[in-house]
Amino acid sequence: MSITFACPECMVQIEVADEHAGESGECPRCKQVIVIPSPHQPAPVLMGAKVVPMPAADPWDKPAKDTPSKPRRAETDEPAARRTRTTAAPKQPAGPIWPWVLGVFMAFVVVVLLFSSFAVLVFWRRAEPTRPAPAAELKVKKQAIDNPAMIGRLEGQRIVMQDGVFQIRTELNANDEKDPRDGINRCKRFEIQLRRNQVYVFEQTSNQFDCVIRLENNQNGIQMDVGQVGVRNAAMEFQAPQDGIFVVYATCAQQGFGNFTLTIRERNQFNKFP
Repeated sequence: MSITFACPECMVQIEVADEHAGESGECPRCKQVIVIPSPHQPAPVLMGAKVVPMPAADPWDKPAKDTPSKPRRAETDEPAARRTRTTAAPKQPAGPIWPWVLGVFMAFVVVVLLFSSFAVLVFWRRAEPTRPAPAAELKVKKQAIDNPAMIGRLEGQRIVMQDGVFQIRTELNANDEKDPRDGINRCKRFEIQLRRNQVYVFEQTSNQFDCVIRLENNQNGIQMDVGQVGVRNAAMEFQAPQDGIFVVYATCAQQGFGNFTLTIRERNQFNKFP
């Protein structure tokens, strides 16, 4: 005879010989050790004892209808907390992004406009109206441009003395004409009207080159000069033999350039010279 019973763990139907009643055996499906019931025992019991080989069970066997059912254990070592999964709520579709982009751009424009308005209010100043210079002031400025002399006037190259004195502060440079006598050194050329028998003093001073003054009158063949190498100033007296136009050359002893002052005065005007 044989004993047929269901495994209390996996509910598989097992059939063994009745001679094994009361002994323990391993379920062929779930491998749990159970006590084989006797014909008089209502159900098998799980326990650890002597293992009795049991015949293989059909994995497709279903438990008997009269056998109390028990939830089957999942055939996995995964914890129960992982086996139980909560279905996540579906995500709502995101809205369009262009309203956000448009809003950020409009905010930036507003900030720029506010900053520009503030900068204009702080830094903008109304330009002062330009008043035309008085005619007298313009005349003085024009005279200063046209007349570089400090005392007297210079009309082109013609010297006009003021109360017997003429003085000019100017510059000898590479753009000036060459001295016609040597053709090397640069010079300033002036013309002056001298009176007969009047004694005149000619003075040239510079702190940048050695000065030379030369006085000429081609009609009378008069030619006088003064100055030498190593001397930064030159001075001479001249008595005009007659009324006439004389040429004054302000030049240098060697090829030099720089500022200088030329003074021409009547000798009796010495005290008027500053």
